[in-house]
Amino acid sequence: TINPKNKADSIDWDWLSEVNPITETAHISWLELPYPLQVHINGISGKGIIMKPTAPVKNIEPMDEQESSGI
Repeated sequence: TINPKNKADSIDWDWLSEVNPITETAHISWLELPYPLQVHINGISGKGIIMKPTAPVKNIEPMDEQESSGI
């Protein structure tokens, strides 16, 4: 069992275990999801959130690495 860094952190392991991996090794499971994950990261604090896909995402904003903070 993996413990979160903070009590507020959580991972939906039950949901992840329902996704059939494309390939697996001892350390990695490569999953293909029906819709893209949404990832939001605060470049100053380094905090972020990864949200489960529930439907197709509209207006995906591409990351501009030239504008990133380099964290």
